[in-house]
Amino acid sequence: MRSIKQNLSKYIMFVVLLVSVTFAQASILDYKFEVKETGNVSAIVAPTSAGYENHLHLVVNGVPSQVYVNNHLSSNWSVINFGVFEAGTEVGFMVDVVTTGDKWWSDSSKNSDWLPHMQTLGTLEQDFIYTGFEDLRWNGDWDFNDSAAYWSNISVTTAVPEPSTLMMLLIGLGLIPLIKREKV
Repeated sequence: MRSIKQNLSKYIMFVVLLVSVTFAQASILDYKFEVKETGNVSAIVAPTSAGYENHLHLVVNGVPSQVYVNNHLSSNWSVINFGVFEAGTEVGFMVDVVTTGDKWWSDSSKNSDWLPHMQTLGTLEQDFIYTGFEDLRWNGDWDFNDSAAYWSNISVTTAVPEPSTLMMLLIGLGLIPLIKREKV
């Protein structure tokens, strides 16, 4: 009976560790996006390799735009205009995977598997930022090129984790020695 309790205790600690590290990792990898100056925001469609059909939306105030990039129908290097926005407007991105019904957000806390499904980087002189999404649950093949675009008039910064996120990560990591320790 004691062995079952020890194993159950280790299993519970492992699950707590896994959940805390996953949430902390997802939060630390998120980015903050905003409109640089009042004016047009547009996307240049980047080539992708996805088998699934995806719609890439700009998200403003938590609402995905009606305009979107379709990874199968939008021509590579074409420009899609998303409208005029005020400087400082916080934005994000969302991919609607038409084939599976999944939705993946630039804010990974909204993702059903809690993982970041988007990678981003600035380009030369920050004229554009690149966003690339992975459209498969649990990050599939990790190529992050299933729906991609170069965005104009948007700046990106790494989100600063909240103290509670860092505390969750430290607590999770602190459980590692307890899981490894065996009682004789």
